[in-house]
This record gives sequence, C-alpha cells and structure tokens, in this order.
Amino acid sequence: FFQLGAFFFIALTVYFWVRLVERRPFFSLGFFKENWLKELGKGFLIGAIQFSLVVVLLLLTKTGSLRLAKLNLEPIFCMIALIPFWVLQGGTEELVTRGWLFPIVSVKSNVVIGIGISSLLFGVLHLFNSGITVLSIVNITLDGVFACLLLLKYENMWILAGMHGAWNFVQGNIYGMQVSGQETTTSIFNYISHSSVDWLSGGTFGAEGSIFTSLVLIACIAYLYWSLKREGKLS
Repeated sequence: FFQLGAFFFIALTVYFWVRLVERRPFFSLGFFKENWLKELGKGFLIGAIQFSLVVVLLLLTKTGSLRLAKLNLEPIFCMIALIPFWVLQGGTEELVTRGWLFPIVSVKSNVVIGIGISSLLFGVLHLFNSGITVLSIVNITLDGVFACLLLLKYENMWILAGMHGAWNFVQGNIYGMQVSGQETTTSIFNYISHSSVDWLSGGTFGAEGSIFTSLVLIACIAYLYWSLKREGKLS
C-alpha cells in the first residue's frame, strides 16, 4: 500500500505539473475519455500475450516448468482485486516515461532520441531492484523501446497502461514468477526453475532477466517498426 500510495502521488504530481505549469489538458498525454476501457483491455491483452510467449519459450526449452497451485475462492478474488493496482503502478511508470517525457524530448530533438532517453530512464528506474543483472536492464530498456513504438502506433496511453499492468499481473499472479525481483504471494501456477544459468532463467530477478524475454521483445519491436513504417508513422 505504501508503494501504491507513492505511485498515486507521482501520477498526481505529473497531473498538476501538466495542468498548472505546462498549462495543457491532461488528456494531451494520451489518456483520452473515449473508449478508455476498450483501449485498456486491448493493452491488457497485448501484455498478457507478450509475457505468455516468454513463458512458452521457458517451457519449450525446459528451462522451467509450471505446476498448478492449490487455490480456493479467497485468493482468486484477491488476485482479481490486484489488477487495478498493477494497472496503476504500470500506468504511472508509462505516464512518466512515455506519456510525458517521450513526446517532450521527441519534439525538442527527434523521435529516435526521444525513444532512447525515455527507454534508458525506464531501465535506470529499476537499477536498485533485487537480483538486477545487466541482461535484465537491457530487457527493461528494450521494453521501453517497445512501449514507445506502441504509443506511436496507437497514440493512446490507456493501451500502454493495460499492457504494463498485464505484463506484471500475468507474470506474478498467473505464472507465479518474480516481478522485477519482487515476490508475489498468490498465483494460479507455481513456476519451478530448472536452470542455474541466470541468462536463461533470469535468476532471482525473474523471467524479465532471461534471454527469452530479449527474443520476444526484439520480435515485438521488429513487428511494430515494420508496421509503423508501412503506415508512414516513421520517417
């Protein structure tokens, strides 16, 4: 709850900064009122599928396995109730790095520099997480690049908030893995790692520190880049 309070405070600070200092409406950051729930759901689906692809690679290579956890209704309701909190956390991180910073830097320089700076900041924000490795920072930075391209494609921050929230929720509360080095207490599955090689398993940071996450993110970035070039949204 302390962490959630901190994220709420950060989001509120950005809101007042945009409204009082920059003197522009909050929806200019990409949080539009129209079809917001639909866009949030679309982003949630993207994040859930994206991380599930990482899990598929872990299982196919026998780097790890899943075992169904013994659950009753109470922890299931608890997990469902956690979804808005994951969206708040992920949405706040996206608000700062993609909704606010990325467009400002891009306007003052260019899109490539905007992507680079916002993605690197996203990686730096995780430097003090438990179990951090060089590969996990690379992956988080790649995820930042993916998020920037996703924003360029859909021009809607609700999609990014849903994507980020789903990535964390599915990772922790569905597959039972560490979320950026943090343990989750309740999940549908228990994940068992079969590898002591950190670049394969992700180590104590979780699957986000795995080479399989790198492969999925690079593939997603390549697809979005191709899609944006085809639509003429990238010069």
